[in-house]
Amino acid sequence: MNYLCIAEKHDLLLKNLADIALMQRVISSSFKREFETISEYEKQNSASEIISHDAFGAYSLITGSIEKYAFRETSISDLKNLTIWNKNNQYCWLLVNVYEKFEKFIFEVHENLAGCEIDKPNLRKALTFISNKHLSIRSHEKNNSSNIHLKVAIILIEKCRHKIVHAQGHVADIKEFTDKIISDSGVNNNKKIHEEFIMQFIQDGKIFILEQPINDGHRIPRYRDVYTHLISYLIGYANLIKQAEIV
Repeated sequence: MNYLCIAEKHDLLLKNLADIALMQRVISSSFKREFETISEYEKQNSASEIISHDAFGAYSLITGSIEKYAFRETSISDLKNLTIWNKNNQYCWLLVNVYEKFEKFIFEVHENLAGCEIDKPNLRKALTFISNKHLSIRSHEKNNSSNIHLKVAIILIEKCRHKIVHAQGHVADIKEFTDKIISDSGVNNNKKIHEEFIMQFIQDGKIFILEQPINDGHRIPRYRDVYTHLISYLIGYANLIKQAEIV
């Protein structure tokens, strides 16, 4: 009975994540077109067509008409930077959505295997309970193709979700953020490796998960898909659970 129930929930999880993946492709395509448009204005030296001192407008509560505000000057370079961070914000909210679907799956599996309702669900406790039930999962947590302990990766995403939802992705104290992830994961070995792993997802004091260039001198520009890299930990762990229940 456990397997049938968990398999059904696993299939639903993948269906939900497939819908989110479609949105990620839409966002990526949309921003590619925006950058092409910005670059075209830059080539034609006609930045004034999309940039002016009238940076934004709002309806006046007195007259009901649009009032324009010249809050700052900007440039094509500024606009590109704003566009990059806007895309990153959208990727961050996709990550939030994926994580919350995964967390729901984990808590449901925990209750299913425990045979009772869990009053105060806790991610680390749920992961520990599940891996204690299946030695194969515990083994893969430590030994997998990423060489990163899966509990560290999953707790990282949980903490990123918290920062995105409650602090717009800002990480005020990076050391405190990193130490909290490692502490909550319960993984005490390879601390330096795990610190470096976590740090790569923070840029300018914010969670940053956009595609990043691979600077290896290759003739064709290539990029590292950070967003897909992160969600693969969640999907992979869910797959381990389903496979373990088959045995």
